[in-house]
Amino acid sequence: MHSCYLYREWLIQALHLGNRLGYKIEVSNQSTKEVMKEFELQINDAYAGL
Repeated sequence: MHSCYLYREWLIQALHLGNRLGYKIEVSNQSTKEVMKEFELQINDAYAGL
């Protein structure tokens, strides 16, 4: 989970840099903490068989 968090933070920064360089990239406004919480809930559901 921690690696996913770090990678997403890095990727979001890279995408913003791409936008500053003139590329038209849609970047999510959802925070990494929100994404990771949702991911954690999905993993818990998978283990619970939901």
